Amino acid sequence: MQTKSPSTEIVRDELTQLLNRRSLERELDQLSTKAVWAVHPPFSVIICDIDYFKLVNDTHGHRIGDEVLQGLAQRLQRQLRRDTPLYRYGGEEFIVILTETELKEAVDVAERLRYVVCYEPISTSIGAIEVTVSFGVAQQNPDRDHQAWDVVRRAEQALHGAKRQGRDRVKAEKGES
Repeated sequence: MQTKSPSTEIVRDELTQLLNRRSLERELDQLSTKAVWAVHPPFSVIICDIDYFKLVNDTHGHRIGDEVLQGLAQRLQRQLRRDTPLYRYGGEEFIVILTETELKEAVDVAERLRYVVCYEPISTSIGAIEVTVSFGVAQQNPDRDHQAWDVVRRAEQALHGAKRQGRDRVKAEKGES
């Protein structure tokens, strides 16, 4: 029996077919290597979370919740360039890493993603379900961040700020000292 080595294995989330958290961890580790960290232009991280997703599951059941996750994943992926990875980070959270992308451009991408989600309900087997998403965005700051996970943490902080400010919005975390 032949097994795939971890370095050649493409790890996808079973439900959404997006790259999964394990793949994200590998990418963040690679971005954190000293050679990459010091030489490459800044990158940005976008994290998004479905607003009130628990309510979708509680109202319609987990099967329909899964359909919403699948529909959202497809919709987000279609809006990104072919070589831009989209990861399922956790339950209803997704992450995009935009290499060689400054904060303003990343915020523009997040706004576009937010719009395509709220513009049209997601089709499910019981009909269309309206959802909104909140986004947090952060750009690598080599003077402040020591590894790529620091950028993710700041994007998460921005996401929490977007949730506190009413959801269905994009919030950027500038990462200034």
